[in-house]
Amino acid sequence: MKVAYCVTAVFTPVLAKHSKSFSLIDCISVGVDRMQRNFEPMRKQVEAWQRSELTDVTAKVVIYEAFVEGKLEAPKHLARTVHDLYFLCGAEIYVALASDGARAHRLA
Repeated sequence: MKVAYCVTAVFTPVLAKHSKSFSLIDCISVGVDRMQRNFEPMRKQVEAWQRSELTDVTAKVVIYEAFVEGKLEAPKHLARTVHDLYFLCGAEIYVALASDGARAHRLA
């Protein structure tokens, strides 16, 4: 079996006597196929979320609960960015993100 190396010493297959006909490509293909079968339920859930609408009040409560009450394991400093990305549009987002970046730079 000949294996092409993209990066030396990152992947080294181990062949035993019973694996002479082992095909890495076939094995990876089967694994990817199995993973993709699980994408369908997730895709349907995302589509359902996209069809539903949140009121601004509900969105603010969700963001508050996630970041302030700690119901989401995420860095608290992302709360403002999440809020801005949800509620601002177009150029307002870039202005808000730029000011957040400048504020973070001043704090560093």
